[in-house]
Amino acid sequence: MKSSILTTILLAAIPSLFAGHHAVANHAPFAAATAVAVKHMATKEDIADVRKEMATKGDIAGIMEELADIKRRLKDVEAAVEDHAGHSKEIDHALERIAAIEKHLGITRKIAA
Repeated sequence: MKSSILTTILLAAIPSLFAGHHAVANHAPFAAATAVAVKHMATKEDIADVRKEMATKGDIAGIMEELADIKRRLKDVEAAVEDHAGHSKEIDHALERIAAIEKHLGITRKIAA
């Protein structure tokens, strides 16, 4: 947004810069460019609204602490389950054997989905 306003001002000023001394009397391009810039400027109210919604340094510090805590806990969980990786295969195998035994004995299970 700022670059487009600056571009507008510069484009309005360029013809006047190359026109020599007579350009001093012609302020219309500068006035038009200034009007565009003023039209797009933020008001005090706009800035106040942004400040109300903006996170404070304290907010960000709190988030950073929380993220650090989450990261620590995830590393703890990762370390705790690291040596349990093979257990899921063993559990699956045991469940298959139980299903085979139940089938052989004629036991039917109804599992709620």
